[in-house]
Amino acid sequence: MDVAFHWTFGDHHSYRPDEVKRLAQQAMAAGAEALITTEKDVFNLFPGAAQMVAPLRLYWLKIGIEIENEEKLLRLIG
Repeated sequence: MDVAFHWTFGDHHSYRPDEVKRLAQQAMAAGAEALITTEKDVFNLFPGAAQMVAPLRLYWLKIGIEIENEEKLLRLIG
């Protein structure tokens, strides 16, 4: 994946239609094929956001955490 640009929003940001429209316009101008957000933040989009960005696709990343040496961490916090 080649990143064309990125915008940063604060945590729990509720995306407004004008912001999503500007993101889509910038993405299309940059030759992007999709907009990507996190799985958590996709719930902060308004209904119809995916249709608004068409023909771009809207994807979200599922983010997880994996702890190396979990037993040691549990001892430290226990």
